[in-house]
Order: sequence, then structure tokens, then C-alpha cells
Amino acid sequence: MFHLLQTNRRRDTIRYLLELDDESVRMRDIAEHVAALEHETTVRELTSAQRQRVYIPLYQSHLPKLDKKGVIEYNKSRGIVRSTDRLEIFRPHLEPYDDAASADADRSIAVHFVNDYYATAIAASTSLLVASMLGLLALPGVMLGTIITILFVLATIGTSYGYSFPWARTTE
Repeated sequence: MFHLLQTNRRRDTIRYLLELDDESVRMRDIAEHVAALEHETTVRELTSAQRQRVYIPLYQSHLPKLDKKGVIEYNKSRGIVRSTDRLEIFRPHLEPYDDAASADADRSIAVHFVNDYYATAIAASTSLLVASMLGLLALPGVMLGTIITILFVLATIGTSYGYSFPWARTTE
């Protein structure tokens, strides 16, 4: 499977056929679609040379290889390509991975983590301060101030860089 997905032209062909949902298609339409993708243009704006550079390798190599592996039925003499049931196994490997959504999710987790950390830092600092004032905790003022300052420095760093903390990420 991964050998077949090794080239952009075969991947683009398979994606195109998956979008068509089991219809037969002219080989020329596939070549034009793939050429338009390669040249970042529309089918209408393709030059004859751009079409030809994609058509020939599809005709001679890529489509026969997909046909031989049973992914498509390719009638070379008529220029007709039809999907087979095996085409569907490629779909999960060709679906785009949404990096932006993943980054947003990581950022959301980090913001939640930082907000929780700030709340915890405030609660811990207040508890230490109250315990010290009531005489329940015998800490010198400098040490108490240092502990509280460290808690808030860590919280501030978390605000700026929270999404890069390993413990702020999930493996989901």
C-alpha cells in the first residue's frame, strides 16, 4: 500500500477517485486534475505541455500499476478508469491531518493548565501567608516571600510558554 502511495501522482489520482464515489472516469480527466494540482492552477488554465507531462506517466506507469494491484480497473485502450472496492483502504492514509486544529487543542489544554496553576498558586500563597500570620507556620518572612514569588514566576512563565510544558500536553 505504501509503495503505491509513494508518488504524488498516484496519491492525487487515488484522492480524485475517492471523491468521485465509484464512478468511472476518463483517464484524461484524471491527468488534467493531477496536472492542475501540480501546477497550482485550474484545469482550464493548463497548457498542452503541462497536460502532456502528466498524461504520459499516468498512461504508461501509474495507472497500470494501480490496475495491476487491483486498486482500479484501467481500460487502457478506451482510456477509462473505474474504482474497485480496494480503493477505499487508502482513504485513512490520504485524509489531511489538521495541524491547526491540533495546535488549537494543545493551546486550549495549555491555557486550562495555566489557569489551574494560577488558581493553585494563589491558593497556596494565601494559605502560606495566613498560616504564617496565625503562627501555624514558622517561616522567616524572606523565605515566605521567596516561595510566593517562585510560585508566581512559574505561573507567569506558564502563561507565556504553557503550551510547551510537557506536563501541559495530552497524548490523546
